[in-house]
Amino acid sequence: MSLFRRSKSSNERRADLTRREIVALRRSQVTNSESVDGEGSYRRSRTLSASRPAALDSGSSERLALWQLRQKRRKLVAWLAGLIAAIGLIGFLISQLVVSVAVESPGVGRDDVSIYAGILKEYYSTRPIERLRFMTDRPAMQLFFQERAPEVQSVRVVGGGGLAKGVLQVSFRQPTLKWAVGGKSYFVDSLGITYEKNYFDDPGVSVDDQSGLSPDLGQEIINRRFLSFLGQAIALLREDGIIINQTILPPETIRQVELRVEGRPYRIKMTVDRGVEEQVAEAVHALKFIDERGLSPEYVDVRVDQRVFYK
Repeated sequence: MSLFRRSKSSNERRADLTRREIVALRRSQVTNSESVDGEGSYRRSRTLSASRPAALDSGSSERLALWQLRQKRRKLVAWLAGLIAAIGLIGFLISQLVVSVAVESPGVGRDDVSIYAGILKEYYSTRPIERLRFMTDRPAMQLFFQERAPEVQSVRVVGGGGLAKGVLQVSFRQPTLKWAVGGKSYFVDSLGITYEKNYFDDPGVSVDDQSGLSPDLGQEIINRRFLSFLGQAIALLREDGIIINQTILPPETIRQVELRVEGRPYRIKMTVDRGVEEQVAEAVHALKFIDERGLSPEYVDVRVDQRVFYK
């Protein structure tokens, strides 16, 4: 045995290493070769550092500041838009609000003005939301007025030229017939609506009451149905060019009527027990027949359904 051993070559030493040691050795060599490429580059199998260069930090902070500024601007614009919308909405609601009302209708006295204003106040007390004019239910308001003041044909509330002010515009029925009975005067319009207060001139059609009945009995029956029938008959005949200048209530009856035609010597007999439109149509047809043949009867009777008599 010699005293001095010969040193092993690198190949001989590698042969003595195990397979696991060889793999670890190769990995260390690769790591050492990558370290010469630069300290700031990313390497495989190396833990990344959380620190960033100062240049990158300054650029990121500028972008963050611009983003925050844009966000503030958006919030400010949205807030201003909401404020303007709220102010506009409040102004609109105030312009539509009706607190005080003035009645506008020609020929109406001061006492009547207070009556209609009181009716409107009563209506608003039952429907306070309708003090906002765009919320007004016009058919319901008109029906409410007509139940308390039948002479009213239509009503409308418009702006009054000031905050929380409104103007009540009232239009009234125009009469086609007037009947004085029992110390009262009743008027009827073209729709057959009966009322007592008239703001127009008295109609040219008068009623000759020959029934001989007591006013109390006549007043109870005539007030509504009979006057409504007369008003519609006169209006429908007028549409066909037949003018009625007098209405006669025959003796001992309040269910029949005779209409005197202007420019003709005869009368038209009708009854409230039949539809007014049917009788008017038959009367118009009969008058055309009489005029074509040059007849001059005493009366034309359309009281029987689908039958016309003349004498």
